[in-house]
Amino acid sequence: MSTEIPSSNYTSAPFIGKTFGVTIAQLNKKFGRATVLRDINLEVKPGEIFCIMGPSGSGKSVLLKHVAGLEMATSGEVKIGEFDAADPHTRDKVHLALDEARMLIIGADLLLGFELKAAFENGFDRLSTAAQYSKMGGLVALVVTTALLMAPAAYHQIVEDGEATERLHTFATRIAACALLPFAGALGLDAYVSGERVGGPTLAAVFGAGAAAVALFMWYGLELIRRSRRPDVRQDGREEEESMKEGDDPKTKLKDKIKQVLTEARVVLPGAQALLGFQLIAILMESFDRQPKWLQITHLASLGFVAFATILLMTPPAYHRLVEEGENSEHFHRFASRVLIWAMVVLPIGICGDVFVVLYKVTHAFGVSLGLAAALLALCYGLWFGYTAFARARRDRDEPREDALPRLAA
Repeated sequence: MSTEIPSSNYTSAPFIGKTFGVTIAQLNKKFGRATVLRDINLEVKPGEIFCIMGPSGSGKSVLLKHVAGLEMATSGEVKIGEFDAADPHTRDKVHLALDEARMLIIGADLLLGFELKAAFENGFDRLSTAAQYSKMGGLVALVVTTALLMAPAAYHQIVEDGEATERLHTFATRIAACALLPFAGALGLDAYVSGERVGGPTLAAVFGAGAAAVALFMWYGLELIRRSRRPDVRQDGREEEESMKEGDDPKTKLKDKIKQVLTEARVVLPGAQALLGFQLIAILMESFDRQPKWLQITHLASLGFVAFATILLMTPPAYHRLVEEGENSEHFHRFASRVLIWAMVVLPIGICGDVFVVLYKVTHAFGVSLGLAAALLALCYGLWFGYTAFARARRDRDEPREDALPRLAA
């Protein structure tokens, strides 16, 4: 008797005490240029006993690994009941979708904590009514963002029983696209409040609208432009990934490179967003009003650089969801790598700008404060770009290779 396994409910447990059919269709497997399995077609009905015989090296173990789901097919399919054992593609996409949601929610939760604290700062009562309501609007927007970004976890456990399915991937993709809209609104409202504290309503309107516009362009506009120019981007991405499987073995697989660049962005992002939260809170502190206007403007400019770096770091997940729909492609890897590098160009300017503000507040020595801040900026750029450029040049000289790492310019 055959028992079907819906792909959305697949675990190892349903196999215990039950029998299932195995269907193999047009299965091919290559390791580099060597073809191990070629056009394998096989059907084993539930309850049948089947023996695979052949000399050593003929591919018996490789075939069984595909049946067990331990190998990814170059092409073709292996099904146990209705579950596709040969293609972990959906599981990889779901894993990336949840990782990208985690990137976004880390920032949302950090900023949400600072929004809750803002109403209790001394400077909050001195804000205009419009600025106070803007701050509360930002709070509501971040709560909405947090609720949306946590929804895939509930869906995964309640609807899919913890299984990786295409439905979960689609749901997570749509949720991420929705969550970025209130997040952009919250950034714009917070920028408005900061601008008003430093330069009045005109600067507030320009700074707030500019922050929201940049976020919306990087998270939605860029993606819409890309999709309109290249509507078949997802198919091209699959073809690029397939060509990597069929060609020479790369040192690092495409999906692993994408995971690594997203992990690297996730390493930088929490620090940038925590710093942004502190910068927003500092503007509401009583001692901020006692600083000279030019120093307040320096702090506001530093805040702008950190906010821009944060927007850049959150762009790859948005691009991956909206343009690639979770598919891996060399184009996305190049894009994410370049955005990460540009964020690391912008971020230390914001950090060192506020270091200068703090040093000047303590020492009142302009030259010393500027010199130390500039030295720290040079240290960041030297470690991140100077030394790495030297190491890359030395590597290219000693070990020339055809593939090039992403550069700062497209």
